Amino acid sequence: MTETHHILYHHLLQRQNDLPLIRTSLVSIWPSIFLLICFVILVVLRVTSYQKVITIMQSIINFKTAKSIDGEEYRFFKLSSVLLNVFFIFNIAFLCYKLNSIYKLILIKWSGVMQLLFFILFILLLLLFKFLVNRLLLFISNNHKAVSEYNLIGSLINQTFALFIFPLVVLLQFSKYNSIFFLFCALVIVASAEIYKWYRGFLISLIEQRIGLLQIFTYFCALEILPGLILLKYIIETF
Repeated sequence: MTETHHILYHHLLQRQNDLPLIRTSLVSIWPSIFLLICFVILVVLRVTSYQKVITIMQSIINFKTAKSIDGEEYRFFKLSSVLLNVFFIFNIAFLCYKLNSIYKLILIKWSGVMQLLFFILFILLLLLFKFLVNRLLLFISNNHKAVSEYNLIGSLINQTFALFIFPLVVLLQFSKYNSIFFLFCALVIVASAEIYKWYRGFLISLIEQRIGLLQIFTYFCALEILPGLILLKYIIETF
């Protein structure tokens, strides 16, 4: 085929540019790096604490297993606990980022990385606030066993359900299918974890510790519901 018969010649399209155009759009690689870090955390847990992770997953449905973890003086600063808590925070923060990027709720002019860092900081502040309120309730109620047991169960449930959220977060980022479906499934898992956490706390307080319904409701409002509502209202009004 000669040059005069080339496919780009002898057509009715008008050439708008004499020179090739520079590609200005860039593909963000930071989500892949961030999710790779989460995957590395899973690999480290698989190598170092596999049996511990299995025990934690069993504890959310088996009361005896949860009691055995409590009897072993479960500590939040052990390697497996630290990694699982970091894994939970990273997944929830990335889920919040994807939710915000789809519906444009807050921080619209911020970059994706800055939004993710903001949500990580927000979750850390929320956990810190809950920890301080928890210390205050322990001092006021003097019911160390019930509050400590509920906090332990809550932490184990968060760590376990984060393992189920991660595949959906990966699909939410990389799948070619409708991302709304994966977002909805992930949010359902998060809501189910929270409801199940309250259910276990209700059983611990009412049946095992025989605490009154009014005290249980006050505790849940003070520790679980009110802090999140206050911080959420502040974020919406500020940003």
